[in-house]
Amino acid sequence: NWSTNEFWPGVGQRCAFFAYAPYHTTGVSAFTTTGWPTFHYTVPTNATDQNDLLVTKNKISSGIGDYGNIDVPGNFNMKDSITFDHACTAIRIAIGKQMAPCTIKKIEICNVNSEGDYQYQTENWANIATLSTFTLTQDFEIKPGDSNYILNNDNNVFMMIPQKVPLYATINVTINDGVEHVLKASIDNDTWAKGYTVT
Repeated sequence: NWSTNEFWPGVGQRCAFFAYAPYHTTGVSAFTTTGWPTFHYTVPTNATDQNDLLVTKNKISSGIGDYGNIDVPGNFNMKDSITFDHACTAIRIAIGKQMAPCTIKKIEICNVNSEGDYQYQTENWANIATLSTFTLTQDFEIKPGDSNYILNNDNNVFMMIPQKVPLYATINVTINDGVEHVLKASIDNDTWAKGYTVT
């Protein structure tokens, strides 16, 4: 719950409420508040430092007793409730049927956009830019007979800016099966949609 000591402004005024969560998200700038708010976000390069960033979803209030965060009457005078939406795309990595026994040492998503401006008016991202590499350094033991399961499905999911994945973007997987190898897969032209999970 969140509360404030501010009073409702009264009849003749309208309110709008915007938020993101969690409030301590690394890489989020302060709101710009000329007109509809926006914020700038730079995704941390370490997957375990990334958050499932949530943003308020625009819902117009139809009057007293109807919850919403846009055009709320200034004499609402009660608790209001706002709805959140996922702002990023979750990226999970899975092994298939033919993965040989080994230890996966590191997973990298290379040459994808790392920052952008979230615009509350359109509920979308703009000014997406800056190619970066994102890393999950964690040992995953692959045993004989292991197949078809997701590796990173907890606090180690990549949470990325939604985007059309740029040319030459790859997923690099470092494995050790007695010798260290790097396996590369091209992911360019993939589409990462806001609020979706890609495996």
